Amino acid sequence: MKVLSKKSQIMRRRNYDDHERLVYEDVTRNVNYIIVQVVCMFLWAMSMHGYGAKRLNEVYGWFLDIMRMSEKVLGKKLDADDMIAHMEKKYGIDFDQLRGMKYNSYEEYMSRGGKMK
Repeated sequence: MKVLSKKSQIMRRRNYDDHERLVYEDVTRNVNYIIVQVVCMFLWAMSMHGYGAKRLNEVYGWFLDIMRMSEKVLGKKLDADDMIAHMEKKYGIDFDQLRGMKYNSYEEYMSRGGKMK
């Protein structure tokens, strides 16, 4: 195994950190779009089961309340992993089914000019 000089180690670490920052920024740049899509799909599913405007707006308001809730109210930072574990344990919801979803390919994304719909 080749031993890297101190300068090479620093450069490699800097490149790794830059890469991680870029990946993080790419993901967070699209988070709002993804959240809107998911909430819309959930509300759409409810509407397909007969829920009307009053109930849909009420549930949407609940969602906004949770998103805006501060750490002071919850006693800790809102963490999706904790919520998933709670929903799986208490209600038997299998979130693994969502992990196998198909997404648009890069080619499909670029066919729209590299823009979200």
